Amino acid sequence: LLELYQRVGEDPLEFIQSRLHYAEDHLESRGKSILDSCGDHDCWIIHESRLLNCILRKVCIQLVEIGEPGRMALVYFEVTSQGILTNDCIFDACLLVHLLLRQHICIKVVDLVNSLLACGYPRIVNDGLFHNRSVVELNLSCFRLPIHFHKYIVSAIAKRSNLQKLRLHRVIVNSRQMQLFANTILEQAQLTSLELCGNEMSDDTITLVMQALATKTDSLKVLKIQHNPLGDKGTLALGESLARENCVLEELYLHNVINLKDSELLNISLAISSNQSLRVLDLYECKFSTFTGSVLAKSLYNNKSIVSLGLEACNIGSTVPSQFTEMLKVNTTIRDLNLRSNHFDLHGAQYIANAIRSNRSLRKLDVSCNDFKSVGEFLIVEALSDNNTLCELLLGYVPKTYGLQTALERDLVYHRVRCHYKSEGVYALAKSIRQHPNQVTNFHLDSLDSRFHENCLQELCIALCYPSCLQTIYIRAHVDINSFSANQLAQLLTVTTTLKSLSLYTRPPGPHESITILNGLANNRSLVDFNMTSLCSEERMVNAFLQMVWKNTSLIRFGILVSSKEALQNIAQGLQINRTLQRLRVCSGEYGPEDSMFEIEEILRRNAESALA
Repeated sequence: LLELYQRVGEDPLEFIQSRLHYAEDHLESRGKSILDSCGDHDCWIIHESRLLNCILRKVCIQLVEIGEPGRMALVYFEVTSQGILTNDCIFDACLLVHLLLRQHICIKVVDLVNSLLACGYPRIVNDGLFHNRSVVELNLSCFRLPIHFHKYIVSAIAKRSNLQKLRLHRVIVNSRQMQLFANTILEQAQLTSLELCGNEMSDDTITLVMQALATKTDSLKVLKIQHNPLGDKGTLALGESLARENCVLEELYLHNVINLKDSELLNISLAISSNQSLRVLDLYECKFSTFTGSVLAKSLYNNKSIVSLGLEACNIGSTVPSQFTEMLKVNTTIRDLNLRSNHFDLHGAQYIANAIRSNRSLRKLDVSCNDFKSVGEFLIVEALSDNNTLCELLLGYVPKTYGLQTALERDLVYHRVRCHYKSEGVYALAKSIRQHPNQVTNFHLDSLDSRFHENCLQELCIALCYPSCLQTIYIRAHVDINSFSANQLAQLLTVTTTLKSLSLYTRPPGPHESITILNGLANNRSLVDFNMTSLCSEERMVNAFLQMVWKNTSLIRFGILVSSKEALQNIAQGLQINRTLQRLRVCSGEYGPEDSMFEIEEILRRNAESALA
């Protein structure tokens, strides 16, 4: 099949038209042709997306409007049943993507990370990218591609100058293309977001890239470097960019930077002191020494812009625990702080406890996976009695000692401490929620207790009906939802006006309990995100689900629906009435429900596009 494509030379459009004759015949009956030119914001492919998506779904790609009406995107989406997958249908889908990229300036977003470039015919897709000039958001991966093919991807990217967002994953940039790649970054006058994840490039290459980014301090807002090198010169260029007055960078993520040295961390830490644009700073596995850690702490004293600070696995607890926590005592801007896996010991726990007593800006603090021991955990929880502004304290997988339980109960802070409760702890947690209903806005329970009793969940569901400002509920536990718990959840869904997200990762509820919860969801007018596995194999279950989607007018995302082939046909037909649901994962253990699944996918796409209008 690839040889057929290679024979047609530089202009394969007529070959594509002939190959996709079944699509061309359908379009001709409607007075159109697959080779018709693009109509920009009112392009014909908007109205014929159903036909095109029928071909594209074979390779987990969909054509949708995104961001605003008329702004088209080719993006990955999960297809649970593709039907019979052959080389011919993959070949046809790749040809169609090539045609769309080559002909249609209305396509502004392309996301091929998990699809065509990892299988099928990447050369055909790359040729389409090579001729495309309209895409402004590009997300590409070369994972599983032959090494010799990476240079063609880099060349295709270099042909464009109007990118706003670029994400590259697993791309090899060889020494010959080093300057070409850096110039590509330099020429993107409107670049606002750049992500480089797991790419293979030399220190010289990344230095040129960072120096190119230094010229874009007035446009770049998001920068993420993951599993890539930076080098001394690269971090120096980044530091100089951060220190400039016209810097607008708001989010900086440095994760698992390869061979990160003290001198590189110093360049970044010093720049944070004078930077006033960063809102999010996330450093993962950036190993600070005593010297660089102290420089970071001093810089954070002066910084007045960072709201979210991530320092997971950065050695803060073993190098500068005292200096860092002293900074926390006076900081007034950081709201969300991640100190997970930082080797804080018992002394570090005392420092953190003292900081909690003094700080009034933190809303969420993650100190899980440290070396506090039980006494340290007790000290940290006890400090909450002198702080009424810290809403969420994450302790992680910690043993429930008598001292910790005493502190939780004495200071009545169960509702503010997130750890992996066993059954007895859940009763106390439910009691704390009932006693502080006006303080609970987000509830999170993640239990590993294999003997978690359904009566515990029952008590918890009763308590969750008390808060008047509850926004999110997340429950993960090895437990059955009994009829009483289902009734309480239905009551909560019926009366709440604030709840936006509900996630129930339990054992799948039985038919009666599922119907009860779905009936409550039908009466809800606030929930946007609902995650639960629903087994809709029986007619009464299907009817309850359809009643819910007919009556509910706020729900955008539903969890997993497991259904038979016959039930899926009824669901696909019944969903036509709904105009709000945009995401639904459908699973079926039977072969042959592809038509019904495609109908459901089309309805979800229709709803998402109508929400843009």
